[in-house]
Amino acid sequence: MQAIGLSLLALGAVAAAPPLEAVSGESLTQAERRLRACLSANASGGHATLEAAVLSTRVACKPQIDGARDARIVAATAGLGPDEAQAIARRVTRELNNEIAHAIANFSGLSAHHAHH
Repeated sequence: MQAIGLSLLALGAVAAAPPLEAVSGESLTQAERRLRACLSANASGGHATLEAAVLSTRVACKPQIDGARDARIVAATAGLGPDEAQAIARRVTRELNNEIAHAIANFSGLSAHHAHH
């Protein structure tokens, strides 16, 4: 997880990418870069809680989140049968959601402890 946070921080200086339209065939690397740039640009909006920062940033970055999720699912499910691919797609989505929450916490400076109290 720390490596993800560091790579997200390294890209923190990147300007926000414009919202994506559904880009067919976008590479995983491109999708991840667009997502990181959007998260970085939107997470530090003066939110009082991590929950507020996560909700607001996820709304602002929905096209980039969808693009990264779709690219990850394509990469993770290549050659799998439909049932196995569906299970892997759910796992990939959960993992991405967790990474997004951690990235927003890092960018916003808010602690997860604040979200639970």
